[in-house]
Amino acid sequence: MKRYILFFAAAAACVASCDRVMDLTPPEKGPVDYDMVEFSLYESGTYDYYLDNPSYDYSILIGKSHAEKAATARFDVRDVSDFGEDYVALPDANWELSSASVEFKESDTVHEVDLSFTDLTSLDPGKKYVLGLELSSDEISVAEDRKTLTFYIYQEQGGDGNPIIITTPDGLAGIGSRLKAGQTTYFRLGADIDMSGVDWTPVNTTQQTQIDFDGCGYTVSNLSMTAAVNGDLGFFSFLRGRFANVNFENVTLKGDNVKAGVVAGRAGEAACPAVIENIKVSGAKITIGETTEYHTGGICSILEGNDSRVSRCSVTGAEIDAYWSAAGICGYVAVGAKVSECHFSGNILTGSRAGGIVGLMKFGTVENCYSSGRLDSGETRFIQGNPGPNGGIVAYTIPPGAADRPALISRCYSECYQTTRNQCGGILGYVEPAAQLTRIEHCIAWNECVKSTQAPRSGRVCGFFKQAIGIDCWADPDMKIEITGNPPITEDEDIVSPATKDRYNGKTATGTLVETARDVADFDPAIWDFSGERPVLKWEIE
Repeated sequence: MKRYILFFAAAAACVASCDRVMDLTPPEKGPVDYDMVEFSLYESGTYDYYLDNPSYDYSILIGKSHAEKAATARFDVRDVSDFGEDYVALPDANWELSSASVEFKESDTVHEVDLSFTDLTSLDPGKKYVLGLELSSDEISVAEDRKTLTFYIYQEQGGDGNPIIITTPDGLAGIGSRLKAGQTTYFRLGADIDMSGVDWTPVNTTQQTQIDFDGCGYTVSNLSMTAAVNGDLGFFSFLRGRFANVNFENVTLKGDNVKAGVVAGRAGEAACPAVIENIKVSGAKITIGETTEYHTGGICSILEGNDSRVSRCSVTGAEIDAYWSAAGICGYVAVGAKVSECHFSGNILTGSRAGGIVGLMKFGTVENCYSSGRLDSGETRFIQGNPGPNGGIVAYTIPPGAADRPALISRCYSECYQTTRNQCGGILGYVEPAAQLTRIEHCIAWNECVKSTQAPRSGRVCGFFKQAIGIDCWADPDMKIEITGNPPITEDEDIVSPATKDRYNGKTATGTLVETARDVADFDPAIWDFSGERPVLKWEIE
């Protein structure tokens, strides 16, 4: 990028806009007091430039007021302390003058110097840089009011080093209009925001307009969402990018024929991941009416993409009423996405399937999660011909489509009270017959009740278990089992090779839930805290 900054002598040059020509005709000689001869800058002052551009080039004109007296003009670099503590000096490697000093003959009145900025995108976007130049001379004076130039170089607002700070409801509602094409736009919350009276329009991101939104621990309260975008309902309709460190209180979602979640309807895809981390949702009420096999989740409806993840999120005190399928964290997980270190507590009512953490999973991972509350699918409300299963962690796994794409559930536990017409399991409800790579390991079914009124293929840990693996899974000996037509509960040893069973009951625990997690099921003490009545995630109490 090239720009001209013009320096001239008051009596020697006349400069206008780009489409006018500077008169560089030397002035006529006459009697001159040498004390009157001075250097000066046509334009002095400050300029703001951005680290988003790798380079800038400038042509600079330096002027001498009279065609008298030979002299040398030079540029001195001002000390960075002149600009305050917020700025650091622009490194010498990132700027260059074609000449730091210029020799003026007696008859000279104008000289040109080139200033180049290079490799700016390599600089730290979290810092603000400054270059201050001052024109000086040992032989003649320099005009005091036109002798300095200051270049401030920093991340453009919305960049990583200069995020857009949101502090008001209007500011929050306007983030969609501030997304910038071809780059990730950065936002930060700067205050708690009460969204009472605002009917939220979901923010839609694309592969060209991704987002990085950090709530910095602030709270968004009383958010009401009823207007879907492209069939997706949530704070985002489709999240591509990162959303982190936000607390939601008293959120309401309501709609029909929508994919719904407090954070997003859809999050991530194979070509563009979504990262959702450290989100706390409390007191959410989600009501989704008749839909065509759409998913509902406390955090998001759909999570897809090998690099997409939901981590360290909690949904507590939630009431989720969904016509078809719902889960405490994600309705549907696929294409290698991961849910980890998450917690759900609340009530879920659906007509088809319910999962404490995930509803339907196809090639994905759920690890170090736990759930509590009540799951009711197909019992209170029934969809004819589609009575889906219940699972305290995952309701249902389906074929991954390739041998190297398993569904993995690891080091999770559930205390959910479960009731359904179809298959039911304390951890996983049902393994699709062709989903041959489902693996459950180091999990604990500590459910108050597992109840199925019409599906005998239900069990303490998992319901129908088709070509799946179960290792080191445990169940509460006091679990209430109500399964129509089910034979007496028996223990199952580890299933280390894919096997088909009507149910997987796991082994019977002999200690408390905490003891079982800590001493038997190999829960990681770096992730879990065992000091209370039940295991909790360390991030929740830190």
